[in-house]
Amino acid sequence: MVSIKSVKTVDDTCGNASNPCLERPRYYARQLVTASDLIQEQQFFLDKARRHNRMLHGWGVVCGLWVTPFDDEGVVCVEPGYALGPYGDEIVVEEAVKVDLFAVDSGGNARSACGEPRDMWCSDVRAALPAGQPVYIAIRYAECNTRPVEVPTLDCGDDTDCEYSRIRSSYVIKVLTELPETYQDPLPEPEIGSAVSCSRQADDPYRRACLPVPASPWIILAKIDRLPPNGALEAGDIDNVSLRRFVVSFAEYFFVCQQERVPGVAVPTRPPVIGVRPTDPQRLARRLYERVIDDEGRRIIESQFDDNPQAVGNLSIGHIRGVNRESPVVRVAEDMTISDLLAEGKANFLVRVLKAGVDRPVDDVAKEVDRIFTLADDANEVRRTFSGGALRF
Repeated sequence: MVSIKSVKTVDDTCGNASNPCLERPRYYARQLVTASDLIQEQQFFLDKARRHNRMLHGWGVVCGLWVTPFDDEGVVCVEPGYALGPYGDEIVVEEAVKVDLFAVDSGGNARSACGEPRDMWCSDVRAALPAGQPVYIAIRYAECNTRPVEVPTLDCGDDTDCEYSRIRSSYVIKVLTELPETYQDPLPEPEIGSAVSCSRQADDPYRRACLPVPASPWIILAKIDRLPPNGALEAGDIDNVSLRRFVVSFAEYFFVCQQERVPGVAVPTRPPVIGVRPTDPQRLARRLYERVIDDEGRRIIESQFDDNPQAVGNLSIGHIRGVNRESPVVRVAEDMTISDLLAEGKANFLVRVLKAGVDRPVDDVAKEVDRIFTLADDANEVRRTFSGGALRF
């Protein structure tokens, strides 16, 4: 006799507008898996990724998607780029796209999803854009079905039917005559402090409200204040900046850790060096300068040396961040500049400290001397980075 185990069930209310589906299929042996099960699994992870993007990263342009005039009248070019849609979708433009501002498809878009052809019977239809009023070039996420295949049917007299076997992630571009609800002109600057604040509600200092789902799927790429009568646009007619909402990206940033410089002598833990692209030496030099030299030392450089970081060698070693001015080892060299210290060398300086009668174990003195020279080398790296005076703040 087959026994049936009792299972605790819940109401099947998943998937409606007020209760988005947060379920994924649970597979088991001898289960009949249907298309709806596999679709549900895809939908679970798609919704999860969208929710993550929307709640943690926000929405807007990440990179690229710059709008420039093209040769033809009323035609612009949207450069390749990447954006996150207001609903959390990834929007990828893989190659430059020509967009005719006056052409529309059946959905009113200037560029259809997956580059679908317009209705052949309406190919000459042109949009009537308002003269003397601003228009907005916008993009949103879209999908289209691709790769049709033949499938068997149960209909009499017809053996096969056609089904699309893939769904392609794409986008549509549209010329809007009014701003979406999610935009203001001018676009207000967000308060960066709210990202690290304890509260967003005045009546409860510990409650942090979740942001609602945006009301519109559109991202504004550019604004055109006035379309020329003949439609011919120049670079100055297209405003890519004032309404462009950027998403914060840390893709260019990294950090590295320092290897010990003297075998057998441990170097105390030091803060990581923030790295940037090698193509940006200005930023790298500035970060290195601010990390190595203390505030007082930078003020001396600014007032006495025309704000030229090459002069760091003229500072005393007490202006190096991480050097303890109260240490008896540092007091031996309190009148020395960074350049003098490096010129004397580590071995000679160690001998001078020991001769000064510093009341500390020799091993501890050697470790501190090694650390001081490590930091002095970092300070000297600033001078080398700015060699020739080509880089200034």
